[in-house]
Amino acid sequence: IGLAVSDERGVLDRVNPALCKSLGRRAGHLVGHSLQEFVYPADPSVDGFAALVSGDLTVHESESRYVRGEGTVMWGLRTTVCLQRVGDTAARRYLVQFQDVTERHKIHERLAYAASHDPLTELANRTAFDDHVKNSSARLSACARSGMLFIDLDDFKAVNDTYGHQIGDALLKAVATRIVSTV
Repeated sequence: IGLAVSDERGVLDRVNPALCKSLGRRAGHLVGHSLQEFVYPADPSVDGFAALVSGDLTVHESESRYVRGEGTVMWGLRTTVCLQRVGDTAARRYLVQFQDVTERHKIHERLAYAASHDPLTELANRTAFDDHVKNSSARLSACARSGMLFIDLDDFKAVNDTYGHQIGDALLKAVATRIVSTV
């Protein structure tokens, strides 16, 4: 787990080797900078550091994508806490804990895809179809028109029974490829 100590501006003054490894940067590239500088540019800012400094929060936790030193993008879970007690007049220091949660996000994406797509053809399944119809219907005005295409493979059972499921699966994949390329 990556660890760092920052000042009241969020600027890091100490970092451990695990943080350097997670972000793919040497300590000299991290010290003197805020972690917020390494957040993926397209991501919205979820930096709750100001609320920590003001005392509104005692701990702040956020997940964001970060740009590593070599340019790849990873997900990081950042937890920040104040190291001083309330009422202490010394300059406050903040402990930052940083954990790479990229693999968890990849698993979540794969599960979400698997829940909405057919594993053989990779076409959207009934769940995705139902969601799409619901969302599309909600966007349409009362007088708008829409259409739906229903495709049925006549006598497909005969292909499976005559040539086997391997050939039937290959046929389904070929039909799916053609549908995707023309729609």
